[in-house]
Amino acid sequence: MRWKTLEEGIQQLREVAVLEVLFGRGGQHDNDPDKVRCTGQMLWNLATLGPSQYTTYIATIHPDNNRETVGSVANKLRNYESIISGPMQAQVSALAKELREEMMEMREEMRRNSSHVAPVQGEARENRVYWTVWIRWPGTSEPQKYEALVDTGSQCTLIPSEYVGTEPISIAGVTGGSQELTLLEAEVSLTGKEWQKHPIVTGSGAPCILGIDFLRNGYYKDSKGLRWAFGIAAVEAEGIKKLNSLPGLSENPSAVGLLKVEEQQFPVATSTVHRRQYRTNRDAVIPIHKMIRELESQGVVSKTHSPFNSPIWPVRKPDGEWRTTVP
Repeated sequence: MRWKTLEEGIQQLREVAVLEVLFGRGGQHDNDPDKVRCTGQMLWNLATLGPSQYTTYIATIHPDNNRETVGSVANKLRNYESIISGPMQAQVSALAKELREEMMEMREEMRRNSSHVAPVQGEARENRVYWTVWIRWPGTSEPQKYEALVDTGSQCTLIPSEYVGTEPISIAGVTGGSQELTLLEAEVSLTGKEWQKHPIVTGSGAPCILGIDFLRNGYYKDSKGLRWAFGIAAVEAEGIKKLNSLPGLSENPSAVGLLKVEEQQFPVATSTVHRRQYRTNRDAVIPIHKMIRELESQGVVSKTHSPFNSPIWPVRKPDGEWRTTVP
């Protein structure tokens, strides 16, 4: 049965959960339907029977490590609905403004810190770079070790921890949904020897990401001896001379000289290319959804179910509007 409202869809999901318990499929034994593990098949049925405005978002929910339950999926869908609804726009803008102010404070603190070159330990997994990070949380003397994803698309550094900061912060992805986390200042080191204080977004459900706010703080050297630099100002070129004319050029625009053309072969992808969506501030969520709907109405893009995915990177134009780029 197709569902039209979100609450109807959540009710159908709970009814399926009750059947999972009654027939004992998948080892489901909890009497509370909200605590029943949400399987990939359940999410697929929910997406195919629901309105198109929810289909794309449901497709982004993955039952990772059997942690998604019917209750957690219902909460994510309600958060998504509140984000795309009109009356929430003012609240989203206020949260985005608060996040921008936090980022400005982080940048100002990083400018006061001197640049340094430090050898860091890391490895590449599935075309992603992971570095070893040591965190010394407030009130502790022993540092904790983490394997963090180096993500230049993330505007803030996130570390999973039970330590709670005094400032609440909401992190949202461009596809919808949000996480309520906190911001606190801790000591960070990539070597376990040199330490610097840095604001960290943390919470028990936070991903482990080393964001551009920390990476642009200086230069780093990995275990292979390669130097990494992020967010460094462009090098100014010197000695450039503009030529109004160049001897030997023909006035005939069709005269291309002895041009040699070789046929080029472009390799076809033999494996699935799937990149997770970059994290972005909530200020871009509503404009990007509006832009996608406009492109869909014009026939430029269409909805599809595919294992392939390229992340969307929203860029604000000088006139305040947004444009969508796909790296």
